[in-house]
Amino acid sequence: MDGEGAIYLGNFNCEEDLVRFDRTTETFSAYAIDNIEQARGVAVDADGMVWLAGYGTNRVARFDPSTGAL
Repeated sequence: MDGEGAIYLGNFNCEEDLVRFDRTTETFSAYAIDNIEQARGVAVDADGMVWLAGYGTNRVARFDPSTGAL
C-alpha cells in the first residue's frame, strides 16, 4: 500500500504486470512493465516508488506511479 492508500498487486499471468487499486475511487489501473514476466513480489518504498519482481525473468523493476516511468 502506498502513502495514499492505493494497493498494488503483481499480476502473474497477464500482459499487465502491475495492478493498482485506488480505495477512494474503487477503480483499478493496470500497467505493462517492460522486462518483467510472471510478476510476483511488489513493495512500495518510503519515496512512493513501486518495486516489482518478475519470476519468469529473474528481474526487479522500479515504477514511479506519479509519472508512469520505469
